[in-house]
Amino acid sequence: MIAAIERLYRCAMLAFGRGRITFVDDSGIVQKVQVRFGPLEIIDNMPAPHDYGFTCHPPIGSDVFASFLGGNRSNGLVVSIGTQAYRMKNLASGEVAIYDALGQSVHLTQSGIVISSAGLPITINGDIQLNGSLNATGDIVADGVSLDHHKHGGVRVGTDESGAPV
Repeated sequence: MIAAIERLYRCAMLAFGRGRITFVDDSGIVQKVQVRFGPLEIIDNMPAPHDYGFTCHPPIGSDVFASFLGGNRSNGLVVSIGTQAYRMKNLASGEVAIYDALGQSVHLTQSGIVISSAGLPITINGDIQLNGSLNATGDIVADGVSLDHHKHGGVRVGTDESGAPV
C-alpha cells in the first residue's frame, strides 16, 4: 500500500515541469523544442503545438510549462510558452495584445487598436476598404508618386486654398 502511494506521488510530481527552451525546430507540421528542466534534465523534440491562428518561433531561453502523461518524462507536451523579457506589461482589464522580440505589436486597447511597427515597414497585401477618416502625419505615396508635391490651384495640399489639381 505504501509503495503504491509513493508511486502515485512520484507520478504526480513528474506530471508537470517548468523549463527553458534551448533549441527550436520550426520546420515540421508540429513545432518541436528542446527544453532544459534543470541542470541534469534536457528533453529533445518535445511537441509545442500552438492555438489555431497563432504561431511563433520563441527565442532561446523562453519559459516553458510542460505536461507529462502519467509522469512519464519521455511523453511530454509543451502546454505554454512565454518570454518574460518581451511580455507587454500594464494592460488594462480585458485588453489583448500580440507582440514579438523586436517591439512590434498589435494591442487591442479599451480605446481602440494600436499597431506598433517598431520602425519597420507594415505591408498589407490585398485590397483595403476604409470606412471613416484617414489621418496621416507623414507623406502619402501612391503608385510611387508622393502626394506631398500634389498641388491644388498652384498651392501645396494642406493649405486653406483649394482648386483643381495641377
